[in-house]
Amino acid sequence: MIKTFKQCLKPLSKMQKQIEIREVDYGIGSYFGDYIEINRNLPPDLRKKVLEHEMKHTTSLFSWKEFFSHTPELNLKFYLWMFTHPKSFYNFIPYRNGHLDIELCIGYAILGGIICLAWIFIMA
Repeated sequence: MIKTFKQCLKPLSKMQKQIEIREVDYGIGSYFGDYIEINRNLPPDLRKKVLEHEMKHTTSLFSWKEFFSHTPELNLKFYLWMFTHPKSFYNFIPYRNGHLDIELCIGYAILGGIICLAWIFIMA
């Protein structure tokens, strides 16, 4: 079932932009330019956080501040939900639905660099 953002989150009246919301059975939530995919199995409180986060992408696709602010938004309940819904890990694939996720590519590049540096220092 396809819903608009306003239909999904009535309390978030500050956000007026009409974005199509597609409920899916995989991933967590992703913004693809003209629509947002969100996992239909998310509990209401996590769904609200994920939709708020994805709506931030409608005004700017990437910012360093936003890149490093993912973790504080998430909590133990979110991670427990992810491990009980293995298809949610689909969001960690950098290329999906014909779109390249720049944030994930940068994150993986940073992680790879850290691992390489650690290996160099350990082997030295």
